[in-house]
Amino acid sequence: MKHLKQPIARRANLEDGCEGHFFEQRFYSGALLSEEALLAAMVYVDLNPVRAGEVRELIDCRDTSIGERLQEHSEAALEEYLAPVASGLEGSTNEAAAPLNITLRAYIQLLLDMIAAETGTSDRPDRVARWAAWVTSLRKRQRAYGSKEQLQNWTAARAMRLRETPLPA
Repeated sequence: MKHLKQPIARRANLEDGCEGHFFEQRFYSGALLSEEALLAAMVYVDLNPVRAGEVRELIDCRDTSIGERLQEHSEAALEEYLAPVASGLEGSTNEAAAPLNITLRAYIQLLLDMIAAETGTSDRPDRVARWAAWVTSLRKRQRAYGSKEQLQNWTAARAMRLRETPLPA
């Protein structure tokens, strides 16, 4: 993100005749170290249009992966494990390109449960409590998200220190 933001910020500041942070700390990036963290980030992004009141139904989401998945899915696709919509990792041995351990049907149900929990209409708030905690943790500006062990390994590999205890996985 740093390399992406810097040229844009310099150009905008030059055009506006000002100095300083162009994005005002609004955008940040963090490593997603576990499948739960990745799914929480997906839920966060996929539900943004619903939370903002731009759409009422998931299928109406245009700029999120769930909109694309719902428009292009078949009945058989509902039982397939989620794979990246676009990863840029074709032919790579990177784990991030591997399918997630959740089917499209289960992911859609998770999104619907999250919407119901946020609107207070859920009859199963316990089912989404863990996911709500993960999604809420993404609002904290951290460098990485994952279990305590994953974060300790990640920070040790980068000669950093863990400042606070992460949410339980």
